[in-house]
Amino acid sequence: MGLIPINKQEKYDRQLRLWASSGQTRLEHSSVLVCQPTITSLELLKNLVLPGIGHFTILDTARSVSERDLAANFYLRDDDIGKDWAETVVKNLGELNEDVESEVIHVKDMDDWWVEVTQDFWANYDLVIMPYEYQRALRDLYELNIPTIVINTVGFYGYMRVVTQEFEVVETHPETLLDLRVLNPWPELKEYVDGIKMEGMSVETQSQVPYLVIQMKALDRWKSDHGGAIPKTSAEKEEFKKLIQSWRMEYGQANFDEAIDNARKMFIQTKVRSNVEDIFNKLPQKFFEANKITPFWLLVKALKQFVDKNDGFLPLKGELPDMDSSTDQYIGLQNIYRSKAESDLESFKSELQSVLTSLDTAQEFTETEIRTFVKNANHLFFSTNTSIALNDTNFSQVISGYMSDAAVVLLAYLLIESHILEHHTFPHLSSLDVLLDKSHQYFLMEDTHKLANVLYEMLRSEGVELGNTTALMGGIGGQEAIKLITKQYIPLDNVLVFDGLRNVTEKWKIE
Repeated sequence: MGLIPINKQEKYDRQLRLWASSGQTRLEHSSVLVCQPTITSLELLKNLVLPGIGHFTILDTARSVSERDLAANFYLRDDDIGKDWAETVVKNLGELNEDVESEVIHVKDMDDWWVEVTQDFWANYDLVIMPYEYQRALRDLYELNIPTIVINTVGFYGYMRVVTQEFEVVETHPETLLDLRVLNPWPELKEYVDGIKMEGMSVETQSQVPYLVIQMKALDRWKSDHGGAIPKTSAEKEEFKKLIQSWRMEYGQANFDEAIDNARKMFIQTKVRSNVEDIFNKLPQKFFEANKITPFWLLVKALKQFVDKNDGFLPLKGELPDMDSSTDQYIGLQNIYRSKAESDLESFKSELQSVLTSLDTAQEFTETEIRTFVKNANHLFFSTNTSIALNDTNFSQVISGYMSDAAVVLLAYLLIESHILEHHTFPHLSSLDVLLDKSHQYFLMEDTHKLANVLYEMLRSEGVELGNTTALMGGIGGQEAIKLITKQYIPLDNVLVFDGLRNVTEKWKIE
């Protein structure tokens, strides 16, 4: 009896709920390169093969599978001994998802290859994964703006860094996208609310009034009694809730419960958030450098023009939460929000067209792209980065001068990596004092006791990757890789360490 074929909609149902068809399409068209693979990077790769990346390449020197490989690598079997290591790993990983294409590239010497590889080679990939910070490679990938993940584990410790020149995210998936404008109603909404007279209502009729209407009417009463001011302090907001409560005609009216429970949210200003203001502030530089104008910045420019012409407000999303009310009143309210949202969308399109016309560009946007951008306009993400290796940074500046326990792990890993890149071998336990002396190049510590302990743990591992640590870091790395490929959710920005002995992570930004 043959296997029943599964279509992609069924196969990827769960992840489609996370990043939708647009994200899945990017994933299925992506090409990922894993250079000098480790157990950790293979764990990461597994987490890309399962959701269906398009293609992956493993690049390494040619070698055969040994018994030692079987002890640490989940993707090798007893009958693989003697076979080509990379070819076997690729074959076994491929069994996890037959939709994914793969290949192996063998090089004679990895150390020579890192020096000789050209930008033309990197340009074939959408994401590159490597175990150490090879400076020349990082610089070339940075110039091409190809995202890179540097990831590795040493014993109970893990390290990861995301390197991109610039990274733009529209679909950040915040917890809430609601924008109800209760504090700043537009004329049609104000007219609708004013047209509902709550005085003299029966209990049944009052119980069907949408909670937004109750909130707005209560706010009108409050402003009338307080010289036009809205509740600001915690005490005033509690008094405002009591005002709503006083209008309740019967215990158990769900719409009044909703009005009170959501009262805190109505006082959150819905104008431009600081993260979007920061992006707006970068517009002059972006439009001064013509080669830096990506589609993202064209949309941002149009958004800024819209905001400037609309009293600082972004386009309305037009979405309403579920609420206890009559069907007629809910639909009436919903139509008002949708009508305003469509009107704002058309205004945004006009601003976008003016931007495109002024630049005489042939760039086009689909209706879906425009709607997606407008929907997420207050939650955009933009980050700039550096290709400078951690070894060449001001370590004190990276950790803001505070040597936390996790920062000690970061420094210890930096010392280990520095030794590996210089000597092409993992340091022996006898190198502990040498590494401690070298630590003063990065950070002056009066007491190196903690650093010595962490270095000791790393050195005694002899570079062995432990299954629990590699699985965790591979999971974290897989999530970050998917964010970079799909351009959804906010990625790591940009360095993380995991301390498996204390079971904590900490992150920093290298600029």
